[in-house]
Amino acid sequence: MKRKFLQELKIEGMTKEVIDQIMAENGRDIEREKAKNKEKNKKLIEKYSLKEAMKSLGVIDPDYLIFKHGGIEKFCFDEEGEPLMVEEILKVYRESFPYIFNQEYPNKISLVQGEKMELSFTWRCVE
Repeated sequence: MKRKFLQELKIEGMTKEVIDQIMAENGRDIEREKAKNKEKNKKLIEKYSLKEAMKSLGVIDPDYLIFKHGGIEKFCFDEEGEPLMVEEILKVYRESFPYIFNQEYPNKISLVQGEKMELSFTWRCVE
């Protein structure tokens, strides 16, 4: 809100002091909303950086793992919103819930035809 807007309303009893009070309250409202938006942005950054970190460590369903861990509030983040100690946390879940992780199973096949030839295939479990 602009001071000029209030002055142009020409409301009876609208003194400079009243305008100052209205402007001060409006300023507090704006700052309160900015703080809310900053907190929401911080939580979004934390959520998506945690999911990306989990995906880079082979988690197929990060949302489920976050749920099993007790929610995003149970994870630690640095000042930039990057998750801390994700690998250590995932070790426990990798043993308990191996099906939520990308698993690679090497499988070697040897063919004999004239010379011995070895082929390697890697199988991945992906949903």
